[in-house]
Parts: sequence; structure tokens; C-alpha cells
Amino acid sequence: MQRVDELTKHSAILLEEKSSNAASSALDAISEALSISSRSEKLLEMKAEALYMLKKYEEAIQLCEQPLYVAQNSSSEAEIDKQITSTDGCGCYSIAMLWRGHLMSKSYFYMGKLEKALELLQKLEHVGSWKDEHGSKILEMSVSLAVTIRELLRLKTAGNEAVCSAICFCNRAAAHQALGQIADAIADCSLAMALNENYTKGNWLEACFSHCSPEGRSISGNSLGAGSLRRLSWPNEAFSRRASLHEMIRDYGQASSDLQRLISILEKQCDKTSHQSGTKDKSTGNLKELRQAQRRLSSVQEEAKREIPLNLYLILGVKPSDSTSDVKKAYRKAALRHHPDKAGQFLARSETGDEGQLWKEIAEEIHKDADRLFKMIGEAYAVLSDTEKRSEYDLEEEIRKTPIKSKSNAYERARDDYGYHYERSSSRRYWRGNWNDYKNSHSRW
Repeated sequence: MQRVDELTKHSAILLEEKSSNAASSALDAISEALSISSRSEKLLEMKAEALYMLKKYEEAIQLCEQPLYVAQNSSSEAEIDKQITSTDGCGCYSIAMLWRGHLMSKSYFYMGKLEKALELLQKLEHVGSWKDEHGSKILEMSVSLAVTIRELLRLKTAGNEAVCSAICFCNRAAAHQALGQIADAIADCSLAMALNENYTKGNWLEACFSHCSPEGRSISGNSLGAGSLRRLSWPNEAFSRRASLHEMIRDYGQASSDLQRLISILEKQCDKTSHQSGTKDKSTGNLKELRQAQRRLSSVQEEAKREIPLNLYLILGVKPSDSTSDVKKAYRKAALRHHPDKAGQFLARSETGDEGQLWKEIAEEIHKDADRLFKMIGEAYAVLSDTEKRSEYDLEEEIRKTPIKSKSNAYERARDDYGYHYERSSSRRYWRGNWNDYKNSHSRW
């Protein structure tokens, strides 16, 4: 038994180091000790702890799940379990049951099986006070872990709800686009992008996991399990669609910005899948999408150099043949719907803690996006509701669409009719100048 005592003490010292190398050495020593004294409950607990430190969670759980009567029958007289009745009177608990339940719950936690971990911890929460220091420490850690898991489950639910909302906004944007409601489609894409970027940026849930977890141990994305915060490929669609919508209204500068953000996301996805096994098809798909986005960006940047005026009719959702009354009606509807103070008001949110800060960031981004769209709608109305400005805008649109051979005559007509000379190489006219001033002061979007 002297050898067992030596191995036990040596293993305890190694486990206190809390490193993988020390845990591996401790496991070897514990296995040797168990070959001599298979009845030692203390050695079984130390072995389970070593497996846990080595992230061999399934093996640790299997060890803890062996029938308790085996452990009780194999205990030495010096290790006879003290038992205590639970506070709800539903059963008795021994120290063996305590450490098994706690260690299994920690293992399930790091496997991403939060519900299973909480189920075990809830049973331990019913245990009353424990006179033994070791048992009291286990109960204290179990209560703390239960609090952490409940908070993470709440955050996970909130995150999934945000993702579901973003998917709905993305789908509704597609419907608006099909109906020619471009401003509405842009607004919905902006909502989807704000929800996605803020709720998943920097592997947000994993960061919460690491921050709240026992020992502050980091967790890989795959360990969160199927029920964790959903990260799908759909967010790419929101960025791609909004870029297309900005191309439609000829806001090529903003389309470039959207595509650059899309490319940044795709590059991260390609880098992530390239380091994962069994993701060859997904990696190929991401790479193909990345190259397409890069080609689109190059094309859009070339269009931006031409400084073509915005499609004001498409922004307001009216036709060139519509009357001034129709323009005013469309503006009132769009201005009411897309006022920045109303943007995102219907989203459920928390005002406290980390989630409160998260919603604050989402609200700020939504407001900034809505403010830009609202001012763009106002610029379109300022031109199309004014007869003279609208005529000048329409004439320039006609000149832009006129075949090259006929443009010289069109320029002559413009000079005779309006008393000024159009220059193709000049910057946008005054309505475009005002819009450029605004864009320069809101370049982040």
C-alpha cells in the first residue's frame, strides 16, 4: 500500500498543475495505482479528473457512469461514503454521487451539451449542506456552473431568435426586390446584416462560453453541438443582395463597400474550412463564391469611376411618367416607413448585461443605415418634386442613354434649351453634388 500512497500523492501534485502534460503523467500513475488498489474511490475520482483535463470527456463520463453500487462495494473502509438526504426528500446522496455528477456535468458542458449538463446539476442543487470540505466545494462549484449554463442557454436562445429574424428579413428583402420595392429591400438587408454581424462576430457565443466556463477554458466551434447558435451560409446572401440593390440604383460606391464586406466574410470562411477535415466540398464552394465576389467588386469599382447619377425613380419606386402628385405620395410613404427613429423598434431586446451592450451596437448600426437610406430618399424627392430639377435630371438621363453618334446633337439641344453646356467628364450635377457631400460624411456604411 505504500506504493499506492506514493502514486496517489504524486498524481495529486501533478493534477494541481492543470496542464495536459501533467495530467497525462498523472493518468499513468493513477492507472498503476488502480492496478494495485482497484477499490480506491479517491483514485477513481482522480482518474476521471485527469481524463477531463485531457479533454477526453466521453471517457470521463463513461467512468462516472459505472453503476454506483460497484464503486460503493469497492470502497475501502477508510473511504465509506457519508450520505445525506436531498432537500426535496427525494433521495440520498453520497460523496461518490457528488463528484460523479459534477464531473459529468463539466464534461457535458465542454461537449456543448448544455441541457444535459444542467439536468445533472439541478439534481445536485437539491443536496443540502455538506459537512465535509471536499463535498462542500463540489456543491459550491456545481451551483456556480448551473448559474453559468442557465445564462448561456438564455443567450443562445436570444442568438437563435436573432438569426431567425435575420433570415426572415433576408427573405422579405428578396420579395420586395421582386416587386420593385428597392428601398424596402435595402432596409431589410440592412436589418439582416446588422443582426448577423453583431450576434456572430468574433464567434460571440464561443467568447461567452470561454468567459463563463470553469477554468476559463477555450472551446472549439464544433464542440457547441447541433443546438447551439446557428451559423449558416445565408448571411452572405444579405451582403450580396444589398450590393446588387445598390447597383440597381447606381450607387456603385456603396455596392463596392458591401462587396468588400462580403469578401472579408468569405475569406474568413475559406480560411476556416481549409483547416477543417471533411469540408472539401464546402471549401470549394466558398472559394468559388469568393472569386465571383472579387470579380463583381472589380466591375462595380469601374462603374463607380464613371460617376453615373443615382436612379432617383427607382429609389422612390416611381416611373418617369408618374406625376408630381405620385412622386409626393411615394415620398410620404417611403419617408414614414424608413424614418431612422422607427428603424428596428419592433425587435425584442435586452437592456442589461453583455446582451444589452450587444443590442446597443445593433441599434446603432440599424439607425445609421436607416439614416443614410432616409436621406437618399429625401435627395430623390428634392429633385423629382421640382419641375426644373426633374427636367434637367431627365435630360441628362436621356443623354446618358443616347447612342454615341447621337450624343453631340443631344448636347446641342441641352445647351439651347437650358443655356448651359453639359460636360461628360464633369462631376455629378448639383443633386449629385449634395449626395456626394452626404456620402463623404457617412462613408462607413
